[in-house]
Amino acid sequence: MARLDKPTVTRGLQIVQLAAQGKTDKEIASELSISTSTVKTYWTRVRHQYQAASRGEAIAKVFSEIANRHARLLETIDDGVVIMQDETIDYANAAMARLMGVANPEDLMGLTLGEMLTPEDHREAIQSRPQLYSGERLRRTAQVRRPDGTSFIAETSATGTIWEGHPAAILVVRDRTNEWRNEQRINSILSAIPDLLFVVSREGVYLEYRASQVISPEYPAERYLGKTVLEAVQQPLADELMAAIGKIAGGDLVATVEFKGPEGHHLCTFTPMVDGSILGIVRKIGD
Repeated sequence: MARLDKPTVTRGLQIVQLAAQGKTDKEIASELSISTSTVKTYWTRVRHQYQAASRGEAIAKVFSEIANRHARLLETIDDGVVIMQDETIDYANAAMARLMGVANPEDLMGLTLGEMLTPEDHREAIQSRPQLYSGERLRRTAQVRRPDGTSFIAETSATGTIWEGHPAAILVVRDRTNEWRNEQRINSILSAIPDLLFVVSREGVYLEYRASQVISPEYPAERYLGKTVLEAVQQPLADELMAAIGKIAGGDLVATVEFKGPEGHHLCTFTPMVDGSILGIVRKIGD
């Protein structure tokens, strides 16, 4: 199939896209700050290069070529990719077929978003449509249902696009079932530990916080999350904790702070985590 030459690609494609939206030559010329005669010249080039008898046929051929280019590119991606129009799958790559447990991508054509997602995840997806089509990239974790009735936990990234001349959503899907199960196991183990656990950045900002039923149960996570140690903890303990955090940030593997609280004596132990953050564990060591 013939392709647009370099000077025509940018402007010619813009004109075709605007025409596909129902705009007239005059409206296109105004939006692109060119004359109507220039718009007509580009139309002549596009129709000639695509051997189209009409503008409608030219638009169809241009968008068909774009779709084919995108499809070839998406087939090289390891993650599952679907393109949906009106909440219905119009394209799926081979990786998505494997994730969904079907032999061919064609087996997914016509599958709806409501059939793929749980009712709760589907409601969230519907509510986020305005952000999606305004250009935002939306990321979330969702339970995706396969045609055979099984499901998997997916990390999804969605953005609005134009597919064959019409608004669509492109969804990138990655199977996170194993990671999710591991997180569930870890959370189950942590829930059985009576110690107070928290994660801070190297600057001392609380990133995560799991309250203990034994140590300061009256202090909710909201008191700490997003705040610095200096903001959330009273002096002089705050300075002592920041000094220990500084040691870990400087390369130490362990740093401890012993202090007396309302419930008795406690030991706070800091240790580095693989992502650069710092884990804090507070244990009661005496009355």
